[in-house]
Amino acid sequence: MKKLITLVLVMGLSFSFVKAQDGNQTLINDFSLKKVGFMAEVNAGASSLSDATLGLMGLRAGAVFSDKLSVGGFYRFTFNNPVPSEENFPGNYTPFDSYGAFLEYTVMGNKAFHLTFPLYIGVGELDTDDEDFSPDFGESNFLVVEPGVMLEVNLLDNLRLNAGVLYGFTGNFNYRFWDQSDLQGLRFQMGLKAGLFRR
Repeated sequence: MKKLITLVLVMGLSFSFVKAQDGNQTLINDFSLKKVGFMAEVNAGASSLSDATLGLMGLRAGAVFSDKLSVGGFYRFTFNNPVPSEENFPGNYTPFDSYGAFLEYTVMGNKAFHLTFPLYIGVGELDTDDEDFSPDFGESNFLVVEPGVMLEVNLLDNLRLNAGVLYGFTGNFNYRFWDQSDLQGLRFQMGLKAGLFRR
């Protein structure tokens, strides 16, 4: 037991010495509430379900750490009434919604033009709505993972415009005529981001 305690103490002292000599800056070591900001964004984009175009509107908000790492939540919904060619009930359309969490890494946010890399992880939902009465087809819920790359421009100190692409991966699902292969693929997005971006 004494040998174990001695070994732990020696390892701890060695780690402290190496850390003191190293001098590397890390996100955790440099953490300060003075470097924590916030952001809120409204965005619009387009994707597809089979051969139908999905018009997407999104909202997201979160905390921004040192104007590099953003963490928060998002909600996205279909603002049009997409009707894939497989639909056989007149008046039916198939909206797509998603919600969950996001991480985003921004490179050189103090430059007028810079890149930002969002990653959305959440739940997707397909259901069938109708203009007239039709059978209840229920809904399907599945995992959604969307990495992306955006070109962002600083319009003002607290206002940024971005545009780019995401690639939507979905978990396995079968809903009426469609499965994950009908929904996976590129999504185009443009957003207006407001916030306090502290460095």
